[in-house]
Amino acid sequence: MILRIGEREDKLHSLHQTIERLEFKLNALEKINETINLNEQFDITINKIMQLFLELFDAEYILIVLTGKEKPEFKIGCSDWGDEEKEQKEKLLADKMILGKGIIKEVMDKEISMIGETFSSSKETEFEKELGECIGFSVRNFLCVPLKNKGRKLGVIEIFNKKGENSDFSEEDVKLIDFLSDKVGLEIENARLVSERNQKIVELNSLIRATELINSTVELKTLLDVVMQLAMKMLNVEAASLLLLDEERKQLYFESAQGEKGERIERTYLPKGEGVAGWVAQMGKDALVPDVRNDQRFCKKMDQFSGFETGSILCVPLKVKNRIIGVTEVINKIGRGSFTSADVVLLKTLSSQAALVIEKVKLYRRLNNMGIAVVKSLIAAIDAKHPYTRGQSERVTKYALIIARELGFSAEETRNVQLAGLLHDVGKIGISEKILEKKGNFSREDWVIMKKHPVMGEEILSPIEELKDIIPIIRHHHERLDGTGYPDGLKGEKIPLISRILAIADAFDSMTSPRFHKKEKSDIEALREIKNNEKSQFDTGCAEAFINGYGKEYIIRE
Repeated sequence: MILRIGEREDKLHSLHQTIERLEFKLNALEKINETINLNEQFDITINKIMQLFLELFDAEYILIVLTGKEKPEFKIGCSDWGDEEKEQKEKLLADKMILGKGIIKEVMDKEISMIGETFSSSKETEFEKELGECIGFSVRNFLCVPLKNKGRKLGVIEIFNKKGENSDFSEEDVKLIDFLSDKVGLEIENARLVSERNQKIVELNSLIRATELINSTVELKTLLDVVMQLAMKMLNVEAASLLLLDEERKQLYFESAQGEKGERIERTYLPKGEGVAGWVAQMGKDALVPDVRNDQRFCKKMDQFSGFETGSILCVPLKVKNRIIGVTEVINKIGRGSFTSADVVLLKTLSSQAALVIEKVKLYRRLNNMGIAVVKSLIAAIDAKHPYTRGQSERVTKYALIIARELGFSAEETRNVQLAGLLHDVGKIGISEKILEKKGNFSREDWVIMKKHPVMGEEILSPIEELKDIIPIIRHHHERLDGTGYPDGLKGEKIPLISRILAIADAFDSMTSPRFHKKEKSDIEALREIKNNEKSQFDTGCAEAFINGYGKEYIIRE
């Protein structure tokens, strides 16, 4: 075949153009590879991609819409915008824009690329018109392509306003962006996975730090509820539960159940060996069940009782020092996806942290109970020396705890009330028995000495570091709201709250117990006395809490 000179030149020109296009594509790919760093944050990766596309296509604006989550993510870029302005516009888009119309919807649904000019009368460009109005720019032309990764829809890329007065996007631009979109989709998906992984690591580290600080301030169930809520979030599931093993009864019981029907499920028991959780507790092995309908271990009665529909389960043993104390399970990936080996690792890590929580709280309870027992022994020894005070500290503590319950105190605050109640009169060790057991009224000199016992109590307990929070309470439990109390004449809220509580509990016990120098009052008389001395001697809120709480727990003597 013989080519004329003109035809040969055309062929060479066409070949040259093809080579140029290939070189341009390769250069573009190289730039994408250079731009992307898998260790960078997701938003940084997206921003780099947008800036690169603006340069490659010589355009003014770019929009990336990512779907697949509860709400679409809008990422928009312009070379002239700073980070703050960009964030404001993305938030505006998320609040205002709906994806169910316009060319962008057609591109997403049909997975085709489109180019065009926008006209105010065109129905097909409704989304683009609203977008321009929302962000504050006029759309002259656009190029819109689907964004995919391995055939899975991720969203769309839309580029606006090719620069130059008479410039429009061309078919060559479509071919180029189609060529690049798969690579970009892969990089975006990788960046998102890395970002989610890093977020899970941050959350897990936060959990680990939190468990290292566990003490009496939080109830065990509250802590485990937090762990299970975190499991739901990190594993993207509909429900998460932690079941503890009652060895004596050979049953599992729900200590924490999060998700729909959680409160109802928490009232149920599961025999060891029954169901997937029972099997895990018995065998000490993990169980990953993609579809419970195909697994003989699944027990339907829990779903029948709760009304919850289980599809898939991931369950791991809960261990302390290689001893199985229960199981942790998550149910139904949101979107009905499948559990993975990575999910197994993550749940096992969470389960080990839950086991740490349980072990630390139980250890604290044992130490705390031992500490309370030691204090009670000390008070019993003091009571044996002074018979008239026998049982007084226990009674004052009992009355003080009524107020604590009415006020909704935390575990730590309640413990402080208990310790302060038991130790509030420890300073009376330093008071002469002649005064303590004196029949008849105290003299002025007797009162001067008696009023020293809060300070003596402070001095006795001050070397004990573990009681540092209790000591100020004991010093001030005889202060009065109007400032006429002792030892420091504190007023109002300057008096520690637990000291104000003890003042009421101590006064009530003093009024209702027999003494050498006075006759006891009835309950109703003592309660009336407390009511009458609100705002002057007693804190109003504490007084009301005691009167209400006492009536709930005891039959009032008249």
